Amino acid sequence: MGVEPQKGGMKLFFTVPNAFTLLNLISGFISIYLAALSEYLLSFMFIVIAIVFDGLDGFVARMLNAASDFGRELDSLCDEVSFGVAPAFLLVKITLDRNPELIVYAVIVGAIFAAFGALRLARFNLFGSKEFFEGLAIPGAAFFAGLAITCVYTLNPIISIVLILATAFLMISPISFPSTKTRIGIRSVCISLVVGLVYFGIWILVMLFPFDWLSYMLWLLFFMMLGYITVAPIVFRRMLRSS
Repeated sequence: MGVEPQKGGMKLFFTVPNAFTLLNLISGFISIYLAALSEYLLSFMFIVIAIVFDGLDGFVARMLNAASDFGRELDSLCDEVSFGVAPAFLLVKITLDRNPELIVYAVIVGAIFAAFGALRLARFNLFGSKEFFEGLAIPGAAFFAGLAITCVYTLNPIISIVLILATAFLMISPISFPSTKTRIGIRSVCISLVVGLVYFGIWILVMLFPFDWLSYMLWLLFFMMLGYITVAPIVFRRMLRSS
């Protein structure tokens, strides 16, 4: 009986884009580890690092003309760990440490977030568009969820949990979120970020009590993401209709 030839050797695994994809996964794993140690801010920072590596793997693949079906599948698996499981675990761990009476809600919302993230990735692999995102992209969802935990949770854990639940549903929604790969998308994103700055300015006037510079930076990012989530789809749809 003959031996069936292999469909892929070691070269299939060890490519430059795949190296960045695996660094994404490693960053997500470290984020989970740090969350287990109750290092919440550091855990969030490694989610951000994973987002950077996730962007680099696609950029490098296009530059080297090395995009492949294998790389796309690997990317989705790594994204689920870094952007689906890691933020969910961070929510559960901070709730277990600070508000154990809310742990059941945190576990349910965390499980929904991770599950909907997997659904979002599977849909993107089948029906992804280069002009816009159908549903909130999972890296953006993870970034916003991490900000909801590091910023909002300290003020009101229930609002933080609700925001993360809403973010989970946005991932599987049919709402069109603009990307920066088109001119209309760039304009829509810019307008939404300006609105986010307005949100931030109003928040500073309302809160009045002082924060350290890092807290201000995190809140600024939170409101800019909030501006993107609440305004960008509306502006994007109107621009498409008028174009």
